[in-house]
Amino acid sequence: MGDYGQTFPKNYLHGQTVALMRILYICSKLPVPVRSGVDLRVGIQVQALEKFCDVRVFASDGPGVNQVVNISHEDIKNIIVNGAKPFARRFDAEREKVLKRTLIEFAPQIIIISKLESTAYLETILSFKNARLILDLDESAHHVMETFEKISNNPAQRMLNRKYLQAVCDFETEILPLFSQLWVCSDLEIERVKKNYSETSRLICVPNAIDFDKYESDFKKRNLRRVIFPAGFSYGPNVDAAHFIIDDLLPMMQDFTFQFIGSNIPDWMKKSASAQIELLSNVDNMALFLAQAGIVIIPLRAGAGTRLKALEAFASKTAVVSTALGVEGLGVVDGTHYLQASEPQEFVDACNRLVSDPDLYRRITDAAYEHARANYSLEVVSSILKSAID
Repeated sequence: MGDYGQTFPKNYLHGQTVALMRILYICSKLPVPVRSGVDLRVGIQVQALEKFCDVRVFASDGPGVNQVVNISHEDIKNIIVNGAKPFARRFDAEREKVLKRTLIEFAPQIIIISKLESTAYLETILSFKNARLILDLDESAHHVMETFEKISNNPAQRMLNRKYLQAVCDFETEILPLFSQLWVCSDLEIERVKKNYSETSRLICVPNAIDFDKYESDFKKRNLRRVIFPAGFSYGPNVDAAHFIIDDLLPMMQDFTFQFIGSNIPDWMKKSASAQIELLSNVDNMALFLAQAGIVIIPLRAGAGTRLKALEAFASKTAVVSTALGVEGLGVVDGTHYLQASEPQEFVDACNRLVSDPDLYRRITDAAYEHARANYSLEVVSSILKSAID
């Protein structure tokens, strides 16, 4: 078992010892170091819960497991013919032994599972009868399936994705009734989940959030012509966005430099490295790069949830140019908090506007910062989680 951060087995109130609620948080990997938006979401939730609970974190994949899970014909065959669950290949007998020992020794009162990917040991978890179960669903699998249709140009791969995602959707529908609470990242995701789930009283909006103390901003130190795309490149929509930037935008933006920052950078991107394109893998402090850049670009065409890459940009007062989908669920307004674009020329025009108009840059980044601080801070999520747990 991995312990994330500090755990507090006791609290002291008016001189008396008070036992804290014991929570076991199960996620695919420990959220430090941060390698994806999921890590940020898990990390902020654990940080918030530790304010009033005794929290332990269990990494279901274990150390050294490759997070890139490509779907093959054999996977689809196992699901359709043999009835395998979509995330069965993440199961490991040795990790199950560790989980069983953890359940017995720690005796959690609440078990939180982060996303469907962490359900490979669900049968083991269900056998532990003494804990309340919560699923941090984050986003609707049904909506993800709909959007993924837009980004695959390979008919064979599109068919595999469709069959696999349908299995995920069926699995989601099957297991949701097993949990006392379902957490999703926005009110928009609540409405999406409602379409396939009738127990709406169990749905709770737990937004993504940022620890604002970790970010800083100094306009004078920025290179406004440096554009960042932070992403985990094992995720299809992020790869699609990277293709859009490299294939469509770069030829039109020769006076800008681009940084692709994230995990699992594929070989085809590495071959694109040049004086204009810098690839940075697994950086330990994204805030430093955001503080020095001029623009965060988010040309997403698929996916669901709310974008932590946008929240990080807002927290550092770095201007955002994004598709509507890239900032979906955040309650932000085009021209007030970010600049919206969908076609290549629109992205080019928006970036040029920000570089040539410092007043516009400061106005939208200040507004985005204030909006994010009011709605997506550690303090906001701490209050929501305390109410949910109580």
